[in-house]
Amino acid sequence: PAGGGAALDGALLRARLAAQLPAYLLPAEIVVLDALPRTATGKLDRRALPDPGRPTPESSRQAVDSRRAPRTSMERLVADLWKEARGVDRVSVDDTFIDLGGHSLLAVRVSAQIKKKARLRINPSQMLLQTLGQCAASLAKRRATSA
Repeated sequence: PAGGGAALDGALLRARLAAQLPAYLLPAEIVVLDALPRTATGKLDRRALPDPGRPTPESSRQAVDSRRAPRTSMERLVADLWKEARGVDRVSVDDTFIDLGGHSLLAVRVSAQIKKKARLRINPSQMLLQTLGQCAASLAKRRATSA
């Protein structure tokens, strides 16, 4: 419980941060703890903190419930490249590359793969800030206008 017994909601906190911060500064995951773990001497027990890379059962359930699978061939292509680059099993049309833990160097690699496989160019910084759906739609539009 945070501040006066009120429960802290990770999704609400993320929404409030999103209203005040640019997308690239948002944390990929928010872990809510009832209390910080302490050692016998009262210091913070860093080893007892949960691994932020490993989702909690509750966050996994919420993520699975809210995921929208890629629908178009371009969305599937981009999703496959993002999954490969980040080593994840599933991505949502609503995920950003940063949400998946991507960074600028990986974005450059993925943009090179998109150029190789789809014969289309994408600015890596554009890919970082757009959702998978937006990125794929932009590529599909570019493909349609060049044809």
